[in-house]
Amino acid sequence: MVIFVDNVDKFISFLNDRKELGREIKIMEIYSHGIIGAIEFHYGSEIIAENSYVHYEEYVNLYAKPAFKKGSFNRTSVDNINPNVFAHDAVITSYACRTGTGIDGERFAKPEDAKPENSLAQYMANRWGVTVRAFQKRSLYKYTYDPLPNERVSNTFRQERMESIRDREFNEKNGGGPIMPKGAWHSPTSGQTPTGVREGLVEYRPK
Repeated sequence: MVIFVDNVDKFISFLNDRKELGREIKIMEIYSHGIIGAIEFHYGSEIIAENSYVHYEEYVNLYAKPAFKKGSFNRTSVDNINPNVFAHDAVITSYACRTGTGIDGERFAKPEDAKPENSLAQYMANRWGVTVRAFQKRSLYKYTYDPLPNERVSNTFRQERMESIRDREFNEKNGGGPIMPKGAWHSPTSGQTPTGVREGLVEYRPK
């Protein structure tokens, strides 16, 4: 099931409704932008368009603005979700940038210096009693629609990719539609920054 949400309130309501419907969540994957301490559904909006790189201090000021607040999934949002909507063995994955990092910075001597214990990922794990997987680095979508380095691909793969790109460009010029009609070929990976933290998805367990 794929659920699109345009603000945090709708996301919270969707999750809390699972308990009433008797449908526990076992696997949840979140694809969104992210800054330190928050998963951002409105990162591309006009409210922060001029802040392509937002430091935590700037985020605190921006969060006070109503439009930004509606799209910011942070600790307060986590607190508003009933932990019982998740199965005891649930796994939550955030592909948003730096969900697993606790403080702002571009270079760290070692992963511990990035305070992962203060990250949103660890907070979710603690509050919900589940395993959370998250990036300590920024997300990289380069290979979402392309082959991985040294990956052999068939002619069929290449043809499907070209057809999807044509469809995407057509949709963009004609009222919108799927970004890639055939979907992604690979999950996002971790990027290059910040340095000194762990690569790939890192597991956070309740403490």
